[in-house]
Amino acid sequence: MRGDSINFCEFFKELNNQNTELHNAGARTMLVIDEGATDAQLAEVEKMLDISLPDDLKEILKLSKKIYWYWTLFGKTIIPSDFEQIKGTFSINLEEIEFFTAPLVKIKVRRLLKIAKSIDGEDIIYDLKEGSIYCFNYYHNQLFQMASSLEAYLAITIQNKGLAMWNYGLIGNKELKESAFEFIREFLKPLVSDPDAVEIVNYACIHGAEEIISKGLPNEEDVGRVFTEIMHRLDADLNHFKGYNNLIIELCPAYAKKWIISLWVSKKYEKIADFIYLRAYFTGKALPAKEALKLISETIPDRASGKDVYRLLSTIGDSVIIDWMQDKVNYPLGDWVNLFLESQPTKEQVFSWLEGDIIYQETVCLALKNLSKESELLKTYTKEEKMKLFILLLGVNHNCLFKKDKEEIIRAIRLIIKKFFIE
Repeated sequence: MRGDSINFCEFFKELNNQNTELHNAGARTMLVIDEGATDAQLAEVEKMLDISLPDDLKEILKLSKKIYWYWTLFGKTIIPSDFEQIKGTFSINLEEIEFFTAPLVKIKVRRLLKIAKSIDGEDIIYDLKEGSIYCFNYYHNQLFQMASSLEAYLAITIQNKGLAMWNYGLIGNKELKESAFEFIREFLKPLVSDPDAVEIVNYACIHGAEEIISKGLPNEEDVGRVFTEIMHRLDADLNHFKGYNNLIIELCPAYAKKWIISLWVSKKYEKIADFIYLRAYFTGKALPAKEALKLISETIPDRASGKDVYRLLSTIGDSVIIDWMQDKVNYPLGDWVNLFLESQPTKEQVFSWLEGDIIYQETVCLALKNLSKESELLKTYTKEEKMKLFILLLGVNHNCLFKKDKEEIIRAIRLIIKKFFIE
């Protein structure tokens, strides 16, 4: 049914309620409801298009000629593989209404009226012949029916908070749609002490593990249930592997250790893109530094680039890395420098590298240049150690005078001296 069957006033009221609900749930929201279009403004658009606008579309435009609603959940999130981002939108704008233009043939289709944009920038289309609402997916170059009428489209918008779900295998599958909608509704429930592992995992996927930890889980048994639920999901769909990385490490590290060690002998996940880096991430975060280094380093080839080594070892964050990398470091130094600094070098290691070959000296200088004022390494030097550092830096400065790229190292030395002796 079309036209007089739609209670547009109720729709605007419910739209405002949804916006308030999402705002209270922690979303960033924007709702704009403009003044209604006049008969003259509607007539002008009809004249330009050389058609009569459908009654139901005109009725909503008379209440507001421009409706824009947008919301997004922000902050640290772990996004489930079903959705690119957790956000929603709805819009209709009288000034932007035009005929849909077929991208491949660049021909305006006079039965298809473009009335809005989806959250992904896709066209929302009113079929003038059928009264149906479609979404045009540019990636697939295909129209997908979203609703049988404008009334149904507005109901879907309210029911599902404007979510862009049409590109994720949900089109035309009623059962899948309903489960996905329930999935989103679960995200927006406040978690207090519900022991149900499925809900906790779902909530964590959108809000991040940190919030779950700050709220506190009821007991250790529930943490085990959460980890078990995550493992069930990984068994069912390996695409969740990336999505659960922080959740596994931050929420369930004790349960994860045995599983992480098994990743080094199992071939189950090897087809996942960037698996070796994800495995190294888990390993560096959850296992003791020496144990993690032993497992990861055995897979690193000789003369590996600093970029690859950094991606594999940076999560360990321990000085054992510096001793290991001493005979591995090579040019360009960029990521080797970052790895050196993030591995918490001891003063003894700093002195040792400054007394070594020029490549080690350069690595230390570029790393120390990036020390923050709050660095513990900066705070712990005694006067005697600072003097020793100063003398070693003078030696590096002399050694660099004959290098083509001496300017960068000399600037670094000046910044280090400023940090240690002036600030």
